[in-house]
Amino acid sequence: MNIKKFFADDRYAQLGGIQLVEADDGHAVAAMQVGESHLNASGYCQGGAIYTLADFAAAAAIASAGCVGVTLSATISYLRPVKTGQVSAIAHVVHNHPRVPFVKVEVYDAKKNLTAAMEATGYRKSE
Repeated sequence: MNIKKFFADDRYAQLGGIQLVEADDGHAVAAMQVGESHLNASGYCQGGAIYTLADFAAAAAIASAGCVGVTLSATISYLRPVKTGQVSAIAHVVHNHPRVPFVKVEVYDAKKNLTAAMEATGYRKSE
């Protein structure tokens, strides 16, 4: 499967301006340019936008390590607010279980500051 082509069809990610930069062997990088439409009432990037970026990167990492899956559970910690600029999520499959993989994701702002960290458990449905 062509991972980049598959995730290019993610309509929700498209709405948020999320792009898959790379995905290979249980590793993925996704990026999003934070603009006015991402900001909450306080003028910071909405946590849901950061979560979507991290979740998207986790899904791509899982797919690149075997087959497509969905998120079963996820925990995210927001460590630093983001106002504008590019944000990148770097995901690594830590445990590539055939049915329930485990992924860690780190989200960085344009200055390479860690802004959020996620741990996610995926689920791979057999076809």
